[in-house]
Amino acid sequence: MMYGNATSVIQVNGYISTPIPIQCGVRQGCPLSMIFFVLCLNPLLYYLDERLQGLRAHGTQRKTTVIAYADDVSILVTSQEDVRTVRDAIAYYEKATGANLNVAKSSALAVGTWDTASVIMGIPYSEELKILGVKMRNTVKQLALASWTRLTSLVRTQARRA
Repeated sequence: MMYGNATSVIQVNGYISTPIPIQCGVRQGCPLSMIFFVLCLNPLLYYLDERLQGLRAHGTQRKTTVIAYADDVSILVTSQEDVRTVRDAIAYYEKATGANLNVAKSSALAVGTWDTASVIMGIPYSEELKILGVKMRNTVKQLALASWTRLTSLVRTQARRA
């Protein structure tokens, strides 16, 4: 048994309850918690990857539908049908796992001709998203400016120092 005789208490208005035995679960900060989270998240990512159209780089057949790092997930949708697929998949995932999408920490980036007047799943649109450290913008030109301006500035600064 990993956490033998583990208990917890609840404090309400300064009053502390009697100890409650913990029957199952993983403690906050336990190294296993991230592994368990990834194992639970993987079916959702696989489902989305199988059903979404995704984006294809010029000249390749390989598509990108989902970019995930720990609990930071970016989903690339290219049509209204993809939006319905994502909405239904998240609703099913939330019901099955008890996890919830945090809309307050979510944002959307409309690339191309999306109607940003319509709100999807309560998620606000943003002018810029940062995915794995790379700034994403609405157009390729804006993306290049946002990404390369910063990088060339860093390279120039390092070159001057050298």
